[in-house]
Amino acid sequence: MADTDDIVSRPDNELLLSLPHAPGPESPAYPIPPQKSLFGKGNERGLPIGNLTSQFWGNVYLSEVDQFIKRQLKCRYYLRYVDDMVLLAKDKKVLREWCEAIQEFLREHLKLTLRPEMTTPFPVRRGIDFVGWKTWWNYRLPRRRTLCNLTTRLDRFEQVAVRTTLDGKAQRVDLRCRDKERSVKRLYSILASYSGHLRHGSVFKAWQEIWERRPWLVAILARQGWSFAERWPSRAMNRAQSLYDQYWPLARQAGEHSLIFFQFGRFTEFYGPQRLLASRILRLRPVAIDRAGFAIVAGFPTHLSEFYFRRAIRQSVTVMVVHQASTPGFALARRLPSSLLIPSGREINSQHVQSILPKGENERYLRPCIVEKFCYGFFSAKILLSLASAIIRSASSGSK
Repeated sequence: MADTDDIVSRPDNELLLSLPHAPGPESPAYPIPPQKSLFGKGNERGLPIGNLTSQFWGNVYLSEVDQFIKRQLKCRYYLRYVDDMVLLAKDKKVLREWCEAIQEFLREHLKLTLRPEMTTPFPVRRGIDFVGWKTWWNYRLPRRRTLCNLTTRLDRFEQVAVRTTLDGKAQRVDLRCRDKERSVKRLYSILASYSGHLRHGSVFKAWQEIWERRPWLVAILARQGWSFAERWPSRAMNRAQSLYDQYWPLARQAGEHSLIFFQFGRFTEFYGPQRLLASRILRLRPVAIDRAGFAIVAGFPTHLSEFYFRRAIRQSVTVMVVHQASTPGFALARRLPSSLLIPSGREINSQHVQSILPKGENERYLRPCIVEKFCYGFFSAKILLSLASAIIRSASSGSK
């Protein structure tokens, strides 16, 4: 452990003056844009919107108003956030007198004025519009504009990122798109921001309706209450050390209404519970191949994918496509979720699409793996015994 010797009280002033400094507002290399700088206003009036220092300077400048309202007007119930103020009193006449006194104080001491439309007293039963919320004594609601902005952004994402495919029978979402307007990660950030804001009010029903009206959203993200997560995590697949580690994070999310088209070389394969679902939905025959810890596999050549896409969509099953990238020099090929196909016109219930399973329930979904290995071992032993008996019979007949 190291410690600098008395850096606070004994710095070298000449060295400090020689250090490079950020360019000033007169320099063309000044990093703050004019609309967010105090100097961009001509340094005469106003604070820039969005600047981190604006809230601080607003509190400093209006501190005298706080002292005037609390100490001279004796207002007991007073709130202020930057330039928004709320005063509560039992008598409407008292509120009018306070309003006139505050207007006079602001005009004479701070050269400010109040917005005329915000100075009329009203009963609190109508709700108080303050810092983005309409607040009553027992609950609060967000401004209608907040929910409208959220739905507008979701509709915009659906317009540019959710494409119709398979003759209008399915909706396609590219999960690896890096374009800002079509990025799933960007969509996740937007919803996380609104979730953190809206959860503080009585608006959970509207939050649920937003998800229920957009089946593609439920297919992309797994939601529980106000919380949600990526349904098809690519980060876990990037860290995978085996084929099983690549497959299982997706399989545990698929549930009973999703099929994972998992590419393995020139084939698309299904394992474990997915193999059972694919055999029923796609009418595939199982094959005894030991892959990803499973003894029985179902699959088809990759060039037939569109045919099986259509078959799955007709059965109202969501399709997750996992693409295999060429990785020369590596024993394990790199695989990532590529695209998502959602049946058009089908309501996806969030309860049908399984969320992340608790650790204790993994064994229940691993039972098909154990059964398959037992069956594979049983039939392999039976085949070996048959071959051994045939060899013995041929040897005995040859000796005769």
